Amino acid sequence: QDNIQASQVVVVSPMAKLPNMTSLNLSKNEIVRASTALSGLNTLSQLEKIDLSHNCLFSMSQSHLHLGNIKTLLLSHNKLTSTTGLDKIYSLQALDLGYNLIKHTQKMAGLSKLPLLMELNLCGNPLMDSYASTSDYRV
Repeated sequence: QDNIQASQVVVVSPMAKLPNMTSLNLSKNEIVRASTALSGLNTLSQLEKIDLSHNCLFSMSQSHLHLGNIKTLLLSHNKLTSTTGLDKIYSLQALDLGYNLIKHTQKMAGLSKLPLLMELNLCGNPLMDSYASTSDYRV
């Protein structure tokens, strides 16, 4: 009789079998939980770009636990209200947050900690409406 305890079971993500993948497109999948979509991606050391645009994501708060070397992260057309968690992905160079629900600059202040971030898209967020009448603004 085999008696396997839960602590002995190792679950291997199917993504672990794709160690050379550099880009992953998960757009337009109605994904609600980032932790579900990103599960197992921390084993992909070559992964540099993830497209999660056009989903239903509300939060990316634990995303840094799954995204080690990501340089480009596309999150447009979701339901994000803050950038919590994204501010710990220190390899980020380009971040697309267009057409989300970000209303206040305070909700994205942590992005200033990202030393390599060169491109940031915020178009279509409520935050941008308050700046529409001025030509000089900083985020």
